[in-house]
Amino acid sequence: MTSDSLTAALRALQRSTAPYLVVGGVAVVAHGFVRLTEDLDVVLRLEDSDSVRRALKELAALGYQPLVPVPIESFADPLQRASWIESKHAKVFQLYSDRFPDLRIDLFLTPPFDFDRAFSDATPVSLAEVEFHVASIDDLIAMKRAAGRPKDLDDVVHLEALRNWHEE
Repeated sequence: MTSDSLTAALRALQRSTAPYLVVGGVAVVAHGFVRLTEDLDVVLRLEDSDSVRRALKELAALGYQPLVPVPIESFADPLQRASWIESKHAKVFQLYSDRFPDLRIDLFLTPPFDFDRAFSDATPVSLAEVEFHVASIDDLIAMKRAAGRPKDLDDVVHLEALRNWHEE
């Protein structure tokens, strides 16, 4: 992913004024462990359908569309999200853009934590004059432990080291 693609996506989310948190690899890098990542993992505050629609509209303006053949707006429907979780065992709604082919965006179908609490604990970050919030180290550790994939468990080791270093 290029910083231009990432910055464009973050600016779009910022323009939407929708509350969101960056999680996943970009959040791990923002906390200080440099590693490769190819997507932007985002948790939106799903209780506010209007703000979710605004975020989707801004991302669609960048050419983002679902990887699966459904309208992008369908993500704003809580019943549709529940159906994808139940019938497809899906965890994220994947978006891609021909304009930004190097950056896929994964929107969580359900927050992996209490959103409001996690947002209040989030770390503010700035990239190319775009302000955004990343999930706290503790929230990322909990998410990655729950995911249990080898790369997530490797991130846990590094995040714990970062947390310990900050506490010293």
